[in-house]
Amino acid sequence: MALFGSNKKEKDVIVNTKEKGVNSAMNLKVLKRPIISEKALGLESRGEYVFMVESFATKPEVKKEVEKKYGVKVEKVNMMVYKPERVLFRGKVGERTGFKKAMVKLVAGQKIEILPK
Repeated sequence: MALFGSNKKEKDVIVNTKEKGVNSAMNLKVLKRPIISEKALGLESRGEYVFMVESFATKPEVKKEVEKKYGVKVEKVNMMVYKPERVLFRGKVGERTGFKKAMVKLVAGQKIEILPK
């Protein structure tokens, strides 16, 4: 009976596709852009790079895409989720969008050229 919402079977299909890794099978882009800030540029000397990623991205997907796109070997990936927050601008309430970012640590001796010199 689906009077007040979707069928339970439809929800099960959505959950099961996420578990099976459909995102990587459909070749969706996981990396949005590198984050270029003072702190992120300081991490480059330690071999760590910061990227803004899609909200559905997982650590293995980020690792695979960075290795494929930049031709480097990734040692580990840390991820952080920033929630949207309310801000006050000129007396009006607005909302700063949330995002997800990934800190990627490369194997010693490897680099990514993010900013051309």
